[in-house]
Amino acid sequence: MIGLRVRALRGRAAIVALAVVGLLAAGTTGASAVWTVQQQTSSTASTASLGLAQTWLSGSSLDHTYAPTATDAVGSVSLTNTGSRAGTVSVIVAATSGPTALRSAVAVQVGIAATCSTGGSFTSSSSGTLASGVTFTTTLAAGASVTVCTRTSMTALGIAANGGSTVAGSVAASIQMGTWSASAAPTAFSQAVLLSPATVDPTGWYWLWAELDSTRCIEALNRAQPSIQSCADLGSATPSQELWQFATTTPGYFNVVGKSDTTKAWAFSTAKSGQALKLDNKSHKIAEFNFIALTDGAVQLEVHDAPGLCLQISNAAPVAGSPLHLATCNSSVTAQKFRLQRYIEPISASRSSASSDSSKSSATAEPTAEPTAEPTAEPTAEPTAEPIATPMHPEVDTASSFTCTAPSTTAMQHSIDSGLWTATGAGTMLGDSATGRVDCG
Repeated sequence: MIGLRVRALRGRAAIVALAVVGLLAAGTTGASAVWTVQQQTSSTASTASLGLAQTWLSGSSLDHTYAPTATDAVGSVSLTNTGSRAGTVSVIVAATSGPTALRSAVAVQVGIAATCSTGGSFTSSSSGTLASGVTFTTTLAAGASVTVCTRTSMTALGIAANGGSTVAGSVAASIQMGTWSASAAPTAFSQAVLLSPATVDPTGWYWLWAELDSTRCIEALNRAQPSIQSCADLGSATPSQELWQFATTTPGYFNVVGKSDTTKAWAFSTAKSGQALKLDNKSHKIAEFNFIALTDGAVQLEVHDAPGLCLQISNAAPVAGSPLHLATCNSSVTAQKFRLQRYIEPISASRSSASSDSSKSSATAEPTAEPTAEPTAEPTAEPTAEPIATPMHPEVDTASSFTCTAPSTTAMQHSIDSGLWTATGAGTMLGDSATGRVDCG
């Protein structure tokens, strides 16, 4: 016979339950038993918290207008781990909108710096551009804070190439612990490149975007009166009605000429407030303008014959067909602000059938002799004779590579040994049909 004694466990700490599951006889010599024991215990559970706070230091901002004398911007953000556990903090600085060329031209460095300044050095950092985005990571203990410095910069060449352009970006921070993550509210910033008359090519063509509505620009849809329209032809190969040229007249002033009709320019009947903008001949001062460059990267257009009067959109909320008129210059009036964007005219990679046979990889005439290994004499300062018409290398046919018959902005491409055409740059080519000569502006 099997005896069983159970001692009761008192108190709230535990409850013991015993249950007899079976008793099996094993012949006449003994017996065995199988027991199942269940135990319940009470305990206190705790969970980890995860959080991140992002605060820009007082007076710190990446809002900036680049200029030849202002090539750098810095901003400091304080990050605090508001959770109960250590985590990995990531800070991402990237563009959210803006031209690709400008995004690529703005260099970015993010990290820990002893002094967050334009000339300060970083103890640890990550670098890149606004186009690619820059990510910096660091470990932050629970309750701890760290100050992260962001520096953006542009070269003088980048500033000159992107005058009048703007870009928007953000600083976004997050913290991760294992598979859990939390993000702080991102901080937005805006940057612009100062446009001055010196950065505008008088032979180039430009869009004039309205600050009131970034989707609209000044068009010559009505050949008698420029107006605000949607820039639907931005991606077109020939957006002639939307393109304007700032042709220098007297020093510091220019005519605004439309690509769709180069014989006409912006003008007013009289130089007084309220006069409507029209297209007229270029012979009088009321058709001359100058730029007023603003610190936010936009420009105003002031009339030469009426100092203090600027071009202004007539409607507070511009719609298709909104006219423009003269008004007292006021930099706080958004309807007077415009932004310029340069247009680069594409050229075909194929050769002209009129000047060469595209099926042939060489010029029509082969060189008569192989050049010597070394020149027999140093070249003179100027060539002693006019160059011959036949190309000096069978794979280079300058006559069929490009054609220039009038002053224009020309993109140059080259092809080596009948390979792909590759862009080498853009500039001003001034062609003289009388002499057949081409000058580089």
